[in-house]
Amino acid sequence: RARGGRGGVTEAAVQFLERVGADVLAQQNELGETALALALQCGHAEVALLLLEKMRAEGLQACDEGAKALVR
Repeated sequence: RARGGRGGVTEAAVQFLERVGADVLAQQNELGETALALALQCGHAEVALLLLEKMRAEGLQACDEGAKALVR
């Protein structure tokens, strides 16, 4: 296992965020999906929790296309 007992996908997410910074979390792909939405859709709860910890408050208010904000 990777450092801190994290799995491979979570460790890759940690390394990615360290490299590019948390601002990338508010970006959407061509389908309007965020990294958080994709982590949840793929069943990566640990990655989703990591993303939530790293997101700024305004990022939590952002929406995927056609979806509601996570917090209001």
